[in-house]
Amino acid sequence: MSEQRPPARQRVFVTVALIIGVLVVTFLSVAGIWTDKLWFDSVAFSSVFSKTLLTKALLFIVVGGFTAAMFMVNLVIAYRGRPAFLPSTPDVEALNQYRNAFEPVRKAAIIVGGVVLFFFTGAGAAQAWNKYLLWRNAVEFGIKDPQFGLDVSFFTFTLPWLREVLGFISSAVVLAGIAAAALHYIYGGLRPQSGERTSPAARLDRSDHGPQHAVEVARLGELTLGAAVAARDVAQTACGRSVAATRSCATSA
Repeated sequence: MSEQRPPARQRVFVTVALIIGVLVVTFLSVAGIWTDKLWFDSVAFSSVFSKTLLTKALLFIVVGGFTAAMFMVNLVIAYRGRPAFLPSTPDVEALNQYRNAFEPVRKAAIIVGGVVLFFFTGAGAAQAWNKYLLWRNAVEFGIKDPQFGLDVSFFTFTLPWLREVLGFISSAVVLAGIAAAALHYIYGGLRPQSGERTSPAARLDRSDHGPQHAVEVARLGELTLGAAVAARDVAQTACGRSVAATRSCATSA
């Protein structure tokens, strides 16, 4: 059976709409970047603008590329691990129409989904440029945390960036897992209403990656929470010392 393609007029309309959308977004982005450049040049801080822009571009490409790659690779693995034979059951028959509708556009849907995630997650990661630069240019405060024995600068510069990295990885894993589960379900790898509910590939994907990532996230979350509490206590202590020192200097003066 030959694949049904949309009419030529519809394909042209969709293509033109996408091109116009990309051009509009590109124009607005370039206009904003050029305006910022002119302002930084006017105050003689061109190097600050260049470093900020380079950092945003780096985070955009790395995080967006990582999320898109994980999304597409998981979908390809899920498709290749689909069951070769499906039993004739009512729930399987009900999914045939979804499979028949999705199969002609499967490759395009995976690519478009990856591109969309690349831009959205990359744009979100670019907003964390200040935390990245604070981490890269961190300096020690000379005050040790009494609970963990770390310099207080860790909680000011490093910990916020580690939280961002944890958020990037968790988002990528969750999005890829949801997409893979949906593909497994469409192609019969997940059958909640049947006796054999999962295919071997779906069981492997769920058992190997899900719990391990959940345990790692839970451990890192506990460490982050404990570090945050310690950071609050140390910050209060440091603030108290700073206020006391300021008052002492003012009194002696």
